[in-house]
Amino acid sequence: MINVVNNMLYIDIDRPEVEWVVGAAVQESCAPSWRWDHKADLASPRTSWILVWLVQGGSATLQTGAGDLTMKRGDFMVMPLARASYHGRHTSEGLFVLSWLLFGLQGVREPIDGVLGLPFRSVLTDIAFAERIMARLLASSGGLQGQWLRVLLDEVRRQNMVHGHSEAGAQMHELGDQIQANPGRYRGLNDMLKEYHYSKDHLIRLFRAHHGVTPGEFLIRARMDSARGLLMASGFSVKQIAAQLGYADAFCFSRQFKIRTGHSPSAFRVFASQSCGEESRGS
Repeated sequence: MINVVNNMLYIDIDRPEVEWVVGAAVQESCAPSWRWDHKADLASPRTSWILVWLVQGGSATLQTGAGDLTMKRGDFMVMPLARASYHGRHTSEGLFVLSWLLFGLQGVREPIDGVLGLPFRSVLTDIAFAERIMARLLASSGGLQGQWLRVLLDEVRRQNMVHGHSEAGAQMHELGDQIQANPGRYRGLNDMLKEYHYSKDHLIRLFRAHHGVTPGEFLIRARMDSARGLLMASGFSVKQIAAQLGYADAFCFSRQFKIRTGHSPSAFRVFASQSCGEESRGS
């Protein structure tokens, strides 16, 4: 029912047999002296509780196991209380305004395949709509609070999907431009993963959806296009071209070039120069 993996919370919002229980729901305006500390405790009776924050004004620092976060209006946090320690500190002169709630789930607990994850931290794009849902939740009681919580989490998940698709698309466009501009920048997929923090499979899916081919295939094509130009118009040796294009050695480059073009790099250079000579004589 709930699963926590890699700073993502997986909840099957649509599971009808599960009862949502809101333990507390409050809006607070915190003075500059505000401090909050929570220590992880797997033995605590609160192990099933998850804390939700919707920041509505001011700023504060939240220390988590992943580092310090600056919290400001539009930030939405989900924090499993048993799994991590948290330390909140006010960082502005004005009030730090947030609505928070504790919730637990009663019912089936196993993770459900296909459920979309909710990041521990979301930056909302339609803050006002989320605030209206939270206001309805705060004004409700009993089972209605659980229903409004489901609506709120579903809306946050929707905003993450919209933002994620547009952001990921921009990143994949950027990655394609970088590969074409400098085919030697990345030696392979692992180098791309160091800059674009997705799983290997997810990066491949995103890139293929945007460009129509995998990043590996895109990289090979960019290298081949650049290699043809360098062989035809430069005096670089095959070894130098291989190094410029990110190959481990000239043999790997030559083998891939021949597979893709039908010629070795040296043979292609001779063929290209002869073709250019014939064109010059013909003109």
